[in-house]
Amino acid sequence: MGFKKKLKAEYNLYCDILYTFIKVIERNRKDSSVLENYNKSFLIRFFNVIRYLFSMIFNDIIFLFNAKVKIKDKDLIAHVVSHNNFMSLIFLKSYFGDRVSFYTSSPIISNNYNVHRWNTNRKGLYYYKYPMIWLSFFMNKKNIALKYPDLLFHATGFYEYFNGVLKNNSIQCIIFSNDINIDSRSLLLAAKENTVNTVYLQHAVTSDLFPPLKFDLSLLEGEASLANYKKCGAISGEVRLIGMAKFDKYLSFRKKGIDKIKYVGVCINLGDNIEVIRELIKNIKLELPQIIITFRPHPRMSLGSNINHSYDIYSNPREEQVFDFLAKQDALISGDSSILLEGTLMNLMAIYFDSRNKFDDYYRFVELGLADVAYNFDEIKNVLMFGEVAPDHYLKAKPFNEVLGTKNEGKSSVLVVNAIKDLIS
Repeated sequence: MGFKKKLKAEYNLYCDILYTFIKVIERNRKDSSVLENYNKSFLIRFFNVIRYLFSMIFNDIIFLFNAKVKIKDKDLIAHVVSHNNFMSLIFLKSYFGDRVSFYTSSPIISNNYNVHRWNTNRKGLYYYKYPMIWLSFFMNKKNIALKYPDLLFHATGFYEYFNGVLKNNSIQCIIFSNDINIDSRSLLLAAKENTVNTVYLQHAVTSDLFPPLKFDLSLLEGEASLANYKKCGAISGEVRLIGMAKFDKYLSFRKKGIDKIKYVGVCINLGDNIEVIRELIKNIKLELPQIIITFRPHPRMSLGSNINHSYDIYSNPREEQVFDFLAKQDALISGDSSILLEGTLMNLMAIYFDSRNKFDDYYRFVELGLADVAYNFDEIKNVLMFGEVAPDHYLKAKPFNEVLGTKNEGKSSVLVVNAIKDLIS
């Protein structure tokens, strides 16, 4: 293969791996959490490249050469990248037992949940490819090559590492609950190269920034997700709409209707304005002292001590599952987040409040009637004082959860397991 063809091949491969990152950059969505580690000055980005390299060479030298991944033949692998990912797939253990093993690239997830760790430090053996990858982007997407050299460097080697693992192990199926992270995309493409079955189980609300579906089996929650993926491009493989498996065991905790609001959950996401949320909580406590506020940050944040403890209860997202938290609330206040959908499934009063003052209704929850929009404290106060929730309000979430109101409600986990068994049988 000639040099130009090699450049083009590397460019196409890494464009696929970095699909969502590139979309976010091209649409100038600088507030996206996808780029939170890369929206830095050039010097910091250059330092990150050096840091990645020296981390591989020095900090992980023993792990690099001594810990090769050994996987049982015909194993089912669940690949997880976050706390939410792990919690979305853990139910598989109840059905498949030891047949399914959980793997992660994250040392934090590995340590916190006793999950097997991919030895992705070995991707450093492929850093020699970085100049060619950088050059391919410089020739085709100069802006990314110049502004995000650390992003390209961080991505280098994941695909090649996973390709080697899959060539040396007999794996029956890999189950994903994330299709945008660099390691997830790399593992998916390596699985396709090695004809390993792949399954995608949606774990959060989707958008048109996501990559086109390339899995052998994609298990989506509802029509809204399918519509979003159709906007992303051609869909490969089978698609089934199965609802939300992680909600199954909480069906009996759904509210029967609410005529008076006392318990309110205030949630903050990556990119939200902490000062605005702090002021909101303070005002609720001053003017509506009867309201019991539970504050809950995103799992990747640790903000319990930074809100001056104006709230009454702190919900640690790394210890309390989202539906356990929601079961204790009457109303929920949040910006653009899947938690508004989850609150609606529990039949709570969901209030959409964008602390960034953008109010773009990114997931269309307001448009479809799942949430009430509030632009300021006075509007939030009015909802908390006079808002009511009808017994069947949760059905507004039907576009996001296919099984609502059907005989399969509460049985999404079974639908997932049956679909996987059909694929691997």
